[in-house]
Amino acid sequence: MLRRGRGQKARTKALDVRGAFKTSSLPVIAAIALAIALVWMFAVNTPAAAGEDAAAIAKQEQLEKLHKAIDEHKKTTRTWAHARGAHIPTAHTSTNWRGSVEYNQRRVAYWRNVSNNQRGATIRWQLRQINAHKAAFRKWTHLRGAHFGSAHVRTKWSASLKYNQWRIKKWRTANIKARNLYKKRVASFAPCRKNGVPLHICKALHQAAPQAGVPRTWANSSQLAYIMRRESGFSCNAQNPSSSAYGLFQFLNSTWAGTGVRKTSSCVGQAKAGLIYIKRRYGSPAGAYNFWTRNHWY
Repeated sequence: MLRRGRGQKARTKALDVRGAFKTSSLPVIAAIALAIALVWMFAVNTPAAAGEDAAAIAKQEQLEKLHKAIDEHKKTTRTWAHARGAHIPTAHTSTNWRGSVEYNQRRVAYWRNVSNNQRGATIRWQLRQINAHKAAFRKWTHLRGAHFGSAHVRTKWSASLKYNQWRIKKWRTANIKARNLYKKRVASFAPCRKNGVPLHICKALHQAAPQAGVPRTWANSSQLAYIMRRESGFSCNAQNPSSSAYGLFQFLNSTWAGTGVRKTSSCVGQAKAGLIYIKRRYGSPAGAYNFWTRNHWY
């Protein structure tokens, strides 16, 4: 009985020691965990770590700005190139991002140069188009004897894509309109041209008819064409070597004075003087023609 009692006491005592150890170790473990957490928090929130985070954020913001600048230059490049119908390779439209600031800075500089080159090429192309339409407009306008303002001669340089596109459209329209007017004017000269009269003489006769107070149909008269052919061969510079007779109608100086028109080398002025003379003396080209066929002068 005594041995059993002693063993029971020993076992009870051992259990009490282990329970006490477990109970007393909990605060120590908690303290160790708290210390580890404090050390980690201190390590994370050190100035060096905070500086690294700020540098990473600044680098990311700089990269985003560089990427945005690259995209903007690419967009501008495509806009200028497409305006003149130029082709941009597909490799130029792809975007391959890299984290290196220096690399992206070089790409920004490259695309800025490409954009400026395309801009310059497109503007030069646009100005050539404008000048070509202006030249054609002036040609058609001059051919029909019309006048245009000095503002139509000047070409102002502009870096605006839309403004130059508007100018190209404007001058293309003016060119087409002038060409159509010229074609209509030439068509109106067809009856005169049928008589073998050169185009510039037909223009002069049509222009001079209202100034001389006669119908435009006189300019299409075959009798009038016959007289001019026999007198001067349709030359506004014809000069009779034995007299003062000069021009389309071979007027003497006294005849010029009688028409009220100053002696001139202008075909329009000579046509005006001739029509005025025929109207006053013969009443019509037919009357002048009949007189000339009988007397070989008029």
